[in-house]
Amino acid sequence: MVCLGPDEKGNFHPKAKEQLEAVGQWLKVNGTGIYETRARDVWQEDNLKFTRSKDNKTVYAFAEKFPEKELVIPSVTPKKKSKVRLLGYSKPLKWSLADGGGVRVEIPDALQSAENRPCEYAWTFKIDVE
Repeated sequence: MVCLGPDEKGNFHPKAKEQLEAVGQWLKVNGTGIYETRARDVWQEDNLKFTRSKDNKTVYAFAEKFPEKELVIPSVTPKKKSKVRLLGYSKPLKWSLADGGGVRVEIPDALQSAENRPCEYAWTFKIDVE
């Protein structure tokens, strides 16, 4: 068991402080997909994990590995004229219905470089669904 807390002088270990700050930065970008969400019937596909909004109108897909040119999510179908977004990235992503069902999301060239991504790991895609 690992305890996370200050020492007897009230100081955190530098590594613990670094990790807590990293989690805080990640939540600033991706917290919408965590806070006030619910479990989804399909909660995992390949390297994706999912949450949903309370009203079932939005699905959040967390990618453990950043997709290269496209992301295909068989269990999610956006509503017509919906915008698919990568949290922390200012522009909506182009998408189309995938062959066999679900959604195919195009990953912009700008995001192919890790330094242009909104965070370092576990990227969150926000999809408005029917």
